[in-house]
Amino acid sequence: MMGDLSRNFSKAEFACPCCGQANMDDDFILRLQLVRTDLGVPFSPVRGGGYRCALYLRETNNEYSAHGEGKAIDPDLDRRHYHAFMRLCLRYGFTGFGMKQKSGQFQIHVDTAQEIPGKRPRPWAWTY
Repeated sequence: MMGDLSRNFSKAEFACPCCGQANMDDDFILRLQLVRTDLGVPFSPVRGGGYRCALYLRETNNEYSAHGEGKAIDPDLDRRHYHAFMRLCLRYGFTGFGMKQKSGQFQIHVDTAQEIPGKRPRPWAWTY
């Protein structure tokens, strides 16, 4: 797949579910492309797992989300690749790692966000 953000990623994949914007951070995409190249497995964000505009973040009560800075992805990736994916994200300087397991659903989140003192520690790992 050829993209307009990088070799393997396009704005359409990262579009906000409410407005269609995809203001992705260039450094984030560069690092994500390095992960994709080294992993050798295609992936995209899950729906809503890329960029999220200010309105979307307000509605979901998540104003400090790295998704709003264009520095996050919730990848649509087979679980058997999660360990290698996370290891590569650590190698390339990702700072946030979230893991969700609810009602039989399992999802990961990674980002390159900077710390916001008292609101968003970095580096950080969490469950949600």
